[in-house]
Amino acid sequence: MSNHPLTRPLQLCSGVVLLLAVFLAMVIGLDRGQLPPQVMAKAVPAALCLLAGVAACAIILALSGLLEPRAEDPAVRKVLGEIRDQLSRLPLSLPVSGTLSIPINGQAITPSPVDAARIVQVLDEIRDISLMNESQRQHRLESLMSLRRQSAAAAIDLMIQESRWTDANATLQQALTVFGQGAELDAIGTKLAESAAAADRNALADLQRNVTDLLAREYWEQAVAHADAVQTQFPDSDTIRQFAQKLRADRATYIELTANQLYDQIKQGIEQRSWRQAMKMAQRLLAKCPGHPRAKTVEAQIAILGENADIEQRNAMEIRIREFAKANRFGEAIEVAEELVNAYPLSKQAQIANQLITRLRERLAEEPAQTV
Repeated sequence: MSNHPLTRPLQLCSGVVLLLAVFLAMVIGLDRGQLPPQVMAKAVPAALCLLAGVAACAIILALSGLLEPRAEDPAVRKVLGEIRDQLSRLPLSLPVSGTLSIPINGQAITPSPVDAARIVQVLDEIRDISLMNESQRQHRLESLMSLRRQSAAAAIDLMIQESRWTDANATLQQALTVFGQGAELDAIGTKLAESAAAADRNALADLQRNVTDLLAREYWEQAVAHADAVQTQFPDSDTIRQFAQKLRADRATYIELTANQLYDQIKQGIEQRSWRQAMKMAQRLLAKCPGHPRAKTVEAQIAILGENADIEQRNAMEIRIREFAKANRFGEAIEVAEELVNAYPLSKQAQIANQLITRLRERLAEEPAQTV
């Protein structure tokens, strides 16, 4: 007994048609006087239509019996699926005569000439396959798989040229799973491995050179960002991944040592009342180690350090002004005084400096006469 889902409906349909044919034959065989003339006039055409239906059902059943064993063959189903996929991608534009409407969900759909041409070609392929023996079907399947492997190999080769290593590897694995092992995929797999290895070596050499240049200027963050970007381009590279991991570990060590050293220098400056030096080290600590706990501690005290550093700076400038004036170096004294006024215009030292500038200019104007 066939297990095809259409077998049982077709058998029922054939039985109903046969019963109707028998009934009609009985009606025709009765005496004309026992039936209305209208019925007798239409009985013969109806009988002929039913007999045509019986013949059509017989043909359908015969075709279903012919195709049933082969439709259940996995190899045949695979070939049919591959032919369907291949034909659906062909850019056909064959002319179609007449208009064909297909009822779908109660609506009449008219296929385009391209769709109609595809339908015709699919039917031709199905007809050819139905006439093949097992050996011919296997040969056709292998030929189709070989074409698919060649197409996949060409796509992978284009990815290699564009340095899309991740996409190329994924496409190769998918092609091996779907189309099986073959010379085409073996060759492109070897090319992919060799090309990726060469690109890996070149990328690692460039990365090492660029990182060395950045670290010479202590640009650790830029160096790590560059290494991460290269690693993203080569996610399967063990050498690049190890280099990036070591770089991140070295950066962590550098930040820890730098933060501790700068923090000790800040403490030393505070203890010695060298506020400007302490402020300078604090700014370096915040710039080089922004996320370190030492930096957070200093950030909370940066305002006080800044105020003390400004006071120290103003006092130092005031002392320099007096030393220059005492040595009769009035021009240099005026420059320092003006610098003090511009830098700290609201400070008490700036008010004093403004008064000194006037007196220093008077002394500077008298200096040539005194020399004469």
